[in-house]
Amino acid sequence: MISREKEQGTKGSVTVTFSLVFLLLFSFILSFFEMAAYTARSSFHAAAARLSAENFFAGYVAPMYSEYHIFGREIPANERVLKRVEDEIATDVLLMTKKKEGQTSLLLRSGADFNVVSAEVMTENGGEGFYRQAVEAMRYRSVLEVAELVKQYLGLSGQMEAQLRLMAEEAEVAAAYAAVDRGILNLFEMIDGVRLSQYEVFLRGKASVFQSDYYVKYFCTDAKNAEYSFERAEVYRAFCDNYTNPFGRLALLGGKARWLSQKVEEREKEQNRCFLERTELLEAFRMNADRRAVLEEKKKELKASKTALEKEQKKLRKKSKKTAEDQKRIEELTGLIGQVTGQLQQAETEEAALVSEYERLTEIQQELNIREQELAKQESEQLKEFKELKEEEAGFLAESREVRRCCSLALSQVETVKQELKNAKLVKEGCEELLSQLQPVLGEESVKEFSEELGKYQLYESAEGYDFDRMKQTLEKNGALLDRLSVCLNGADSASLKQATDRFEKERTELGEYSWEGLRLSYGEISLAGSIKEQAVGVLENALSNSFLSLLTEEEPAEGQLELSYLPSGFHYAGQDTPGVLSLLGRELSDVFGTLAASFQGEAEIAQAVGAVTDPILFQAYLMTHFQDFSEPREDTVLRYELEYLIEGKAGDRENLSGVVMKICMLRAAGHLVSLYTDKERKAPVQAAALAACGAIGLPALKEVLVFLFLFLWAVEEALVDASALLYGKKLSLFPGRKDGSISFPELVCFSGQLVRTKAKAKRDPVGAGFGYRDFLQLYLLMTPKEYKCFRAMDLIQENLRSWYKTSFRLRQCVWRIDYQTDNRSYQYSYCD
Repeated sequence: MISREKEQGTKGSVTVTFSLVFLLLFSFILSFFEMAAYTARSSFHAAAARLSAENFFAGYVAPMYSEYHIFGREIPANERVLKRVEDEIATDVLLMTKKKEGQTSLLLRSGADFNVVSAEVMTENGGEGFYRQAVEAMRYRSVLEVAELVKQYLGLSGQMEAQLRLMAEEAEVAAAYAAVDRGILNLFEMIDGVRLSQYEVFLRGKASVFQSDYYVKYFCTDAKNAEYSFERAEVYRAFCDNYTNPFGRLALLGGKARWLSQKVEEREKEQNRCFLERTELLEAFRMNADRRAVLEEKKKELKASKTALEKEQKKLRKKSKKTAEDQKRIEELTGLIGQVTGQLQQAETEEAALVSEYERLTEIQQELNIREQELAKQESEQLKEFKELKEEEAGFLAESREVRRCCSLALSQVETVKQELKNAKLVKEGCEELLSQLQPVLGEESVKEFSEELGKYQLYESAEGYDFDRMKQTLEKNGALLDRLSVCLNGADSASLKQATDRFEKERTELGEYSWEGLRLSYGEISLAGSIKEQAVGVLENALSNSFLSLLTEEEPAEGQLELSYLPSGFHYAGQDTPGVLSLLGRELSDVFGTLAASFQGEAEIAQAVGAVTDPILFQAYLMTHFQDFSEPREDTVLRYELEYLIEGKAGDRENLSGVVMKICMLRAAGHLVSLYTDKERKAPVQAAALAACGAIGLPALKEVLVFLFLFLWAVEEALVDASALLYGKKLSLFPGRKDGSISFPELVCFSGQLVRTKAKAKRDPVGAGFGYRDFLQLYLLMTPKEYKCFRAMDLIQENLRSWYKTSFRLRQCVWRIDYQTDNRSYQYSYCD
């Protein structure tokens, strides 16, 4: 019984064990399939992202690749690079990885988690993308040449020819609309007073303005409030620098006239009050004087009467015998004397009151005099203010006449712009017709690109463009209004000022009808035509540069000029630094040696060290291969002397050629100076001449100074002959020796351009290896820092492609490498990888 139960228990435990093992194996198999499915999905998503990136870069700039072997996809200038790249690739990835309806396999498609981390353009990271591609182009140059032959063999050269024809036609369209732009710029100046050409320095490095600023200068705004309406500082600054506002000035003029009228009226009222008070005062003085005269007469009569009474009284008192009648008379006389005395006292009191009143009237008279003096001063100041007011009125009228003149000029300019626009439209229609004819040859993608490029000119014909007919009507209406405008100040009295104020208000009401309908010009939809010349070069330096080149060659230098507004180099360096003598292969020697010393650690490090030396050499070869110079110029490039530009970095051919030749002269002058100092035979006549000169002036201590000056002058003239010989295609030895001299000491005083050119043509090439003009260019190019060479080369590529390909082309919008993530895994795609 016990053994059976044990046996059953054992069987049960075995069954449970096998069940657990089976479950574990089944779970492992399921997890294996899940991992396989996840890995497969991740690989599929990564492949889809890679293919989408390749699809994105399939729209590369073909002329740049065919001409310069540089790969890049251009992004429109008005779009953000990273956003455009991510939107295009993400859309493609989503379409490829989106789950389809009805799928049931383990490799179910589900939208990949995709995002672009960075999109590097050519001008970023010191132009590293351009540098790497240039090196790769030279490393695999033979492959490119074979590819070019295959492309021609397959008949693709016809497509390239068609594209060139279209680009030439498109360049004519751009030139035609550039004339329209110049006309509109003139309208900006005439109507708004804004000269954008003065502020092009603010636009350097911008593909276009691409903002909408519009304003009317004269009657419809206030400069203080204009700041809130301008989106760009350079336009607002131009507006303020050229701002006039007769409408505002008329308002100020009327306000001042009204204020002055009130002040004059108050003064006139006060003057009238003063006149009345003075009249009353004079009357009071007269009455006071009359009363005092009457009192004086009365006092005289009273005194006479008193004297007579006193005499009679005295006579009666002297009688020895007085009768009662005499006594009575004496008493009467005493009473009368008392009455007369009282009357005299009363008169004296009244006289004192009149004197006091006279003093009071005198004080009032003094106060009145002061008031009249103040009023006279006010009148003088108000006459001065009236004179200033008349001057302001004259200024207002002159300003209004200037506005009228601008209206007339703008009216004629509108007709010019309309004609230019009509011509440009005809040229554009011709280009569109050619595009339609060449559509079978070019292919859909090229036709689309050319159509988009031509589409930007639709602005001039759309409703959002400029309504020139309405602009003409407005200018005519405004001109007629200005013809009727007239104000006048006749007098400085309050009545005349009040009449003038009423006239100001009337003129202001009429001026308020000034219209700006159709005059609102947009500053954001055009690109500035023309190039920006370097302001640092003065007239004297230009003259010296021109005469310097004329000494060396009879050939007239090319006059090519770069448009500096949008050059790639404008974003990275100022172009003012001078490379050091020890700068080699685009970097300092110490940096190269440091890289080599730190790199020999293994196979990968050895490859890196080899690249550190070979890459600059290949890049140098790329520059020498793809750009021409004075000895081998091309006629279809923006600059004829491109290698000279890589060295000098100036805007014009003449300046670059002059700078390079000056460098060669300095180098050769230093060599000739050393050669002359060490050559006793040639130095002897110089010492004799210096000693004779010092002896003649009694200063023998100056001998060595004069020797140096003579030898230095000799070395410079020899260097000029050498430079001229190089320009004529001759070769020179690297270090000038005694046999390399062309000028004798007596010929120093006969120095002229004819002498230099004659000696240069007679110069013979050295025996064995010699250095020509192009060899000296390569030497100076080696001494130019890598970043300078990269960005100046990109300048030339961009400007040439703008003239061959399309004017809106910008290297700073060309993407060459992207970093992206899919399913949280990081990847990178570039042409060089």
